[in-house]
Amino acid sequence: MKRLILTSIAVLVLVLPAGSAVAQGGFISIYSDAAGIDGEYLDNFTGLVNFYVVVQLTPAVSAVQFAAPLPACFTGALYIADTSSFLTMGNSQTGVAISLGGCMSSPGNVLTIQVFAMAQTSTCCPYYVVPDPAEPSGTIVSVDCNNVKQVASGGALYISDGATRIHSPIPADGAVDQSVVAALRWSIGCSSVVCGAARCIPFADVYFGTTPDPPLVATMQQSYYDPGGLAPNTTYYWKIKEGDAESPVWSFTTNAGNPVAVDTWGAIKALYR
Repeated sequence: MKRLILTSIAVLVLVLPAGSAVAQGGFISIYSDAAGIDGEYLDNFTGLVNFYVVVQLTPAVSAVQFAAPLPACFTGALYIADTSSFLTMGNSQTGVAISLGGCMSSPGNVLTIQVFAMAQTSTCCPYYVVPDPAEPSGTIVSVDCNNVKQVASGGALYISDGATRIHSPIPADGAVDQSVVAALRWSIGCSSVVCGAARCIPFADVYFGTTPDPPLVATMQQSYYDPGGLAPNTTYYWKIKEGDAESPVWSFTTNAGNPVAVDTWGAIKALYR
């Protein structure tokens, strides 16, 4: 019924014409901010919370169709309502079609989902955008400005593990006698969860240098940075920024630059005892 009503008012065409190719129709995911920057929720939560469905990386589109039902790991969560500045048919829990009222490139926040949480949520609980069950193709859909249906990719928002989003630096903060070929590693909330889409790994800004206020040296979609050869007997400072989150400034000090560490020599000698 939803599809017939929308077609009759020339809002959406959700059935592919014969022989039409299916094009890539952008990325639709849930965020904790309306700008579509933060794909993780910093803490477990209780009370009234808004989640934002954001459409990005699209050519010009005139409509989208998807669902975003609350997952079982949202313990004690109660769906309250959807709000949108666009014309909608249906709701996020059972399937919704949204007309944008014209051609828009990467239209941004198309739907806000209001939830009341009565208990803390499971750590790293994924909240996915999924296909509308009423859509015959079984895909998340966007519609271009020529009324051609496109397949869109869906993403997820993750509830992070609560205390510190950016954590577990390697080398450890204050570490000494570190190799001059040391690489930097860190953890960002739920980024260790395999979620099937590259955007589930957040972009991180890496600040690194020999002063307590290190400069920005790289932006990458991974939790690993190789600074190259380091100077011996030198203290290095580094930090990571991801979205609106920022780690403390960590530090470590390199060793004299011996090509083989003492522990390694010990292991070699043990072979000949």
